Amino acid sequence: MPMYEHEIVKPVGQLSIWYHVFENSQSWNTYVPAHWHRGIELSYIERGSIDDFRIVDEHFTSKSGRILVVNTQELHSIKTQVKQNDLALSIIYPYSYVEGLFPEINNYRIEINQPDNFTELQKLAYLNIKSQLIQFIATAHSNSNDRNIRLSIISLEILDNLLNNFIQKRKQLPAKKEAVTQRLQEIVEYITTNLKQDLSLEIIANECHISREYLARFFKKNMAMTVAEYIRYRRAISARKDLLSSNATLTKIAIDNGFSGIRSMNRALQEFYHEDAKEIRKREQK
Repeated sequence: MPMYEHEIVKPVGQLSIWYHVFENSQSWNTYVPAHWHRGIELSYIERGSIDDFRIVDEHFTSKSGRILVVNTQELHSIKTQVKQNDLALSIIYPYSYVEGLFPEINNYRIEINQPDNFTELQKLAYLNIKSQLIQFIATAHSNSNDRNIRLSIISLEILDNLLNNFIQKRKQLPAKKEAVTQRLQEIVEYITTNLKQDLSLEIIANECHISREYLARFFKKNMAMTVAEYIRYRRAISARKDLLSSNATLTKIAIDNGFSGIRSMNRALQEFYHEDAKEIRKREQK
């Protein structure tokens, strides 16, 4: 059975982890469609809130000071209104990295998303992790020569805290849930590797050996968006990467990413990034 990782976790610079500090000076809506990683993702809200952070079948409203963890290969999505002065941090530990440090991780999962169920020791550990996350953000904003060393140390301290205080034995998923995940991964894998091609419902359904009607219902139910919306989202991601990394013309980037032209590419970019192609390039050149 193939392993579909969907989102490849690429560490930042010389670090062993991926991270991003999210901050914005204006208000805008954001939606990150359902996806998964082969990695452990930690989300922390320092200022602001997330309206709906969906992890598998659970929905969380994440407010300031809240920590959420997405275990490896778990489907998750985000809907929120980003407000002025919001500040959040996301860290993803590649699974191979965690496994190398803690070989037993395959038998466990991190359970930190329900603070009401914490023991007294876990409450203290939770406060300690929040302090470490605040320190991580401050270090990420610094220009010190040992910045990467400090980020590596703090990220390891956070991981150590999680593994020492918040792991539970992993339960085997029901066969039906495993089958759903496997099918979703197969569909998404086909879409993401064929963005330049015609991706009609009929073609995708034939490739995945299911009916067109079943594909439409199944995808909408589990991904909270239609197949067409997801294709547009993935093409927008790919086009934005090309806009920032190549000097190709806008028309070439649009066609290379499966859009009919600049206009349709700009509609997708505006939908997901609130900027068109020219605005993305102009801002990057400043």
